[in-house]
Amino acid sequence: MVSLVITSLWMLLVYLQDRRISYLWWSTVIGTLGLLTKISGLIAGFPVVYMILSLLPGDGGTRLRDLIRLTTASTVMLTPVIGYYVWAIHVSHAYPPYHVAAANNWVWDAGFETWLKAGYFLPSLTSIAKLLWGVPLLVLAFVGLLFPPAKGGTTTLRWFFHFWLLGGFIFYAFGARELWVNIWNFHIVDPALAGLAAQGLLVTGTALTSERLHLLGRAVVILVIAATHGLEMSHLGWVYLPHAHHGYELGAALARISRPSDLVVTVANSIAIP
Repeated sequence: MVSLVITSLWMLLVYLQDRRISYLWWSTVIGTLGLLTKISGLIAGFPVVYMILSLLPGDGGTRLRDLIRLTTASTVMLTPVIGYYVWAIHVSHAYPPYHVAAANNWVWDAGFETWLKAGYFLPSLTSIAKLLWGVPLLVLAFVGLLFPPAKGGTTTLRWFFHFWLLGGFIFYAFGARELWVNIWNFHIVDPALAGLAAQGLLVTGTALTSERLHLLGRAVVILVIAATHGLEMSHLGWVYLPHAHHGYELGAALARISRPSDLVVTVANSIAIP
């Protein structure tokens, strides 16, 4: 879903730059597939709206033409998506096992007061963030969040990743339990965190003005990358939280004592949810 949504958004950006209609329809088709794969891809609608408003031409005739095209493309995209999920809800009520994905995981199911008593699932958010992204990336993303690209530079979309992250916060506001139960839904904000982390890295590098500090900064970055990718997961608790590490240790132990011709049957201690 994330890959499809990113590709759709990229095609839309290309269309807004050169107005080639083929890119708009590629964006529509690929975006439809992304939303049919997982509805949480709608979060990308926040940066999309910001991008469209920022890049629409000022000329009245051209602006009107683009608005008509974009409205038509949005309708073509959302019609099958809405139809599919309406049908899915109908099937969940009409046929066994009478269940729809993510049922009872939204704030209107349990009530806002109940979620507040549970701390809005924030106590678990720290460990989830370490598991999915790691401390170094989150720190750089926070720096990038505070220091967007300079106004008047080469970019006209300086708040693009901020709007994407805003969509993630809104999703959390009404779907925190769904995100807590199925943490892979958080991956829709990966592009936003990656973009903000890149900006944070740029800001950090720029702040190191002297050549000596530049070399020191590069050395620190290299050491972090080497530590992240060169050590065993069990030694990197400060960087990220290993997922299903017991299962990893079980597999390593079985590999040591089994022969290539042995049939080994196991039951994982963690399936999909840590």
